[in-house]
Amino acid sequence: MKKYFTLALVVVSLCTANAQDYNFSQFYELPLLRNPALAGIFDGNFRAKSVFRNQWQSVTTPYRTSGISAEMKFHAGRGNWHNLAMQATYDVAGDSRLSRVQVLPVYTFHLQIAEENYLSMGMMAGAVSSQFDPTKLTWDDQFVNGSFNVNNPTSQIIRNTNRNYFELATGLAFTRPLGEMGTLYIGGSMFHITRPRVSFDPNNEDRLERKYGLNGGLTVPTGARDAFTFYTDAFFQGGHRQNMIGGMYTMALADEYYDDKNKTSLHVGGAYRWNDAFIPVIKLDYQNFSFGLSYDVNTSKLKTASQSRGGFEFTLTYRNNAIGAGHNGDVPCPRFGSNF
Repeated sequence: MKKYFTLALVVVSLCTANAQDYNFSQFYELPLLRNPALAGIFDGNFRAKSVFRNQWQSVTTPYRTSGISAEMKFHAGRGNWHNLAMQATYDVAGDSRLSRVQVLPVYTFHLQIAEENYLSMGMMAGAVSSQFDPTKLTWDDQFVNGSFNVNNPTSQIIRNTNRNYFELATGLAFTRPLGEMGTLYIGGSMFHITRPRVSFDPNNEDRLERKYGLNGGLTVPTGARDAFTFYTDAFFQGGHRQNMIGGMYTMALADEYYDDKNKTSLHVGGAYRWNDAFIPVIKLDYQNFSFGLSYDVNTSKLKTASQSRGGFEFTLTYRNNAIGAGHNGDVPCPRFGSNF
C-alpha cells in the first residue's frame, strides 16, 4: 500500500510540474505535437494517424490518452506546398476523471529554397477543454470515527469543474536530402505562446508556461532493402527539460524499401526518455498502412513502486502514396523521405 501511495503522490507532482503536457513514447509518429512545421513532411498527399496510450495500469487508476490527426498537401506553385492538418487528442487520468480535449487545426507552408531543400513554417491554434468529476474525490472529513463513507457530507466547496482556453503554437523546420547518405530534417517550435490560464479556480492565476522544442531526424539507407532512421526531441518548459531519442532499423519484406506502391517493411528499434523510461518498439508497414507497438520500461525513481512497468502505446497510420495526383503529374510533395 505504501508504494502505491508514494507512486500516486509523485505522479501527481510530476504532472503538475510539467504543466500536464501530453507525453507519447512513439513521439516521432505524432509530428504535429512535436512541431507544427513538421506537418506534411512525408511522401504522398494525405496522411492520417491515430494513437492510444495506457499508462500505470498495474499500480494505480490508469492514465489513458488517445489522439487522431490528418494532413493534406496542396500544390502552391514553383515547387512550394500548402499543408492543412488537424490534431485532436483526449486524455483522462486518476480517480477524479481529470480529462482534457484538444482540437487543433494546423497550417504549414513548405517553401522550396533550393532543389529538394525546403523551409517549412507552421502555425497551430485551437481550443482546449479540461474538466473533472468532484464526486469521485474523497476528503478527510468524510472519515467519521475512523471509517470512510462516501455519503458523509464534506465541507469542501468546488465551484468550478471546467476550464477552457486557447492554444497557440508555431514552428520552423528545414529539410534536405544528403545524396546517397539519406535525408535530414531539423526544426524548432514554441507551444503555449499566450501562456493561457489553466487553473479551475477563477481566483487563481496559474498559467501554462511556454514550451520550446528542438526536433531532428535522419534517414540513412543501408542497402536497396533496408535503412536506419534516427529521431530526437528536446523540450524546455518553465525550468524543466525533457529529452527523447529513438532509432529504428527498417527492412523491406517485399520489393525494395523505396517502392511505395507495394511496400511491406518491418521496423525494429527503441526510444529512450531521459531519466524516465526505455521503450522497445516494433512497427509494420503494409502497403498504405503502418502499425506500431511500444512499451515503457520505467527507469525513473518510480521503478521500485511501479516494478519497472510503465505503459503500452499503439499507433496506426494511413498514408496515400499516390503518384500523378499532383501539379502537372508530379509526385504531390517534395521528396521528404519515407519514414518521416
